[in-house]
Amino acid sequence: MQDDLQYFENPNYRLIEYIQDRNRDLYLVMCGIEQCLPGKEAGSGSRRGYHLHAVISGKGKILTPDGEILVHGGQLFLTVPGKEILYQADWEDPWYYCWITYDGMRIQECLANAGFTEDVIVQDCHIEVRRFLEISQEMVRKPQMSYSNELYRLSLSLQFLALAVESYQNQNGKTGLYKQLSTDDLIDYAIKYINANYAMVKIREVADYVNLNRTYFTEQFKRRVFMSPQEYLMKIRMEHACQLLEETQLPVNMIAGNVGYENPLTFSKIFKQKYGVGPKEYRKEKQKR
Repeated sequence: MQDDLQYFENPNYRLIEYIQDRNRDLYLVMCGIEQCLPGKEAGSGSRRGYHLHAVISGKGKILTPDGEILVHGGQLFLTVPGKEILYQADWEDPWYYCWITYDGMRIQECLANAGFTEDVIVQDCHIEVRRFLEISQEMVRKPQMSYSNELYRLSLSLQFLALAVESYQNQNGKTGLYKQLSTDDLIDYAIKYINANYAMVKIREVADYVNLNRTYFTEQFKRRVFMSPQEYLMKIRMEHACQLLEETQLPVNMIAGNVGYENPLTFSKIFKQKYGVGPKEYRKEKQKR
């Protein structure tokens, strides 16, 4: 197992390289932090994966077949497999950066949502760039190969990607992939969200979840479902309440709490309005059958 992990550390450079699992949609290849020496060069042509860098401070340059790009602290840059790129730290103010290398079938989609394309490999960072460094530091603190550490590092690597997407959104006012979904798709996601969280969700939270204006969300929900989001939420709550009344001996006040009503009297009133009888009467009628 030790042979599967390479871990290096010196005052200027730290790197962890992880076991690759090419069956995954998105996986971590390596991560690192480096205070580069003046003039240090690195090339990406033969390196595996997509290397997303966050420059914390200092300067450097990227040499591509199309020319030279100057990069400084507060910027992000990407190198991709199979594309010859040479990057070099400045001689007087060498850059200090962190990076994570990804691979898998979904990485291009994620990077596209962060604004990176074949023509765009450098971007200004529109969030606090040290947030990337904090994630990288957390990752290198857990280099040992264990299942818990693997999950922990994966979650951190996804946060790193999410920050890149957030930075791009802050610059462009875009929401990435979800803007490509149709309104009907978003309403379907809203329905699933309500079904999964009916006991605690509020309608404004559902509208926020699918990133739609509350008024527009309500209009489109009614068009697709033929009832308002609030009516649908009540319907789901009542259906679950009926199931609990029929299949368990839980007291009514506990069932009220389980389906999202803090006040049992409010629950009983709504229940009676919908079914014509109170929860206790409903249970008795069902138990007679």
